[in-house]
Amino acid sequence: MDKMRLLMELEADFKKLGELFAELTERAIDEGISRFPVFVASPGPIALGVAVAAPATHSVFKFYFMTTVEELARKKVIVDAAAFKKAFRNPLENACIIIVAEEPQLIFIPYREPSFEFEPVSLN
Repeated sequence: MDKMRLLMELEADFKKLGELFAELTERAIDEGISRFPVFVASPGPIALGVAVAAPATHSVFKFYFMTTVEELARKKVIVDAAAFKKAFRNPLENACIIIVAEEPQLIFIPYREPSFEFEPVSLN
């Protein structure tokens, strides 16, 4: 899938799911689950985190899962959790989303003024 189409799909999905992501993030932090919640956008179901949205139930393009940096490190999705946390933006202001694709991408999308440009953040 080309980058422009992917961005358009993410933008459409985020317009529907941004408020849900913000609420889930706040709950994860308030309940002490993690200070580093991460959403995963995937073309299909995956065994990672907790499912929060799907095309059939939320009329979105991707399947979305919520996980944490800690789980990503345990499952070796990321190699350096400390570096990942250092690059992490304020989760109460930005959704952290890993896009599952041929080349996984990491983006941070501000909840207030969504911007859909890829960040050059390495997952390793």
